[in-house]
Amino acid sequence: MVKGVEKAQPVNDGLLNVIAGNLASLMQRHGVDAMRLSDETGLGIATINNLRRGVGNPTLSTLGELARYFQVSIGELAEARLDPAARPRQAVFSMPLVGIGHVGDFIDTEVADQGHYCAEVAGYADRPLFAVLVNNDTLYPHYAQGTVFVMVRESRPQDGDIVLVRIGANPPCLRRVYVEEEFLLFSSIAALNDVAPSLYKNYQVLAVVLKAIKTLSGDAR
Repeated sequence: MVKGVEKAQPVNDGLLNVIAGNLASLMQRHGVDAMRLSDETGLGIATINNLRRGVGNPTLSTLGELARYFQVSIGELAEARLDPAARPRQAVFSMPLVGIGHVGDFIDTEVADQGHYCAEVAGYADRPLFAVLVNNDTLYPHYAQGTVFVMVRESRPQDGDIVLVRIGANPPCLRRVYVEEEFLLFSSIAALNDVAPSLYKNYQVLAVVLKAIKTLSGDAR
């Protein structure tokens, strides 16, 4: 079956704020965290978290999948605040902070060379979190020096997520993942030009990026 490509239309900030409030209310009402919602809808964790923060440009199919899951109409999800008072506050977590060049050492030893980092992350109180600081130009120009990736371990990636993956005997690296039936394809997020995603036989997904935060000074501590 060949699927058509859906072109997203720009969504204004007011509408995004309504969607964010309604999505947070529905998730709280149904006792669903972002990880479970991602698993059961097939939407990427980053997509869900962006919508909860009121950013992004969701397609109609994304809104339709969320509406179907919560058994509301797209109009109810996007046009009227369902229960603004029920929107939960995000919890602030302290987590280990590691420089991007020392991720492999951290995975093996649990020693964070940059101390700790605090960030607002909802729905992950029972999951191991850590943060990765981009303190060099490894991911330029897509992610500037000073960006912090908040990551969750032991997580199944969804299409479009950025993951920390160990490919063969190589050190762990950040890649964008694409789900192709039962296979995972990985593409670089640092390439200056378009490179086709690659299929690997020997890999281990170590963590999934929940959010990317740009710090002002590059000092995330």
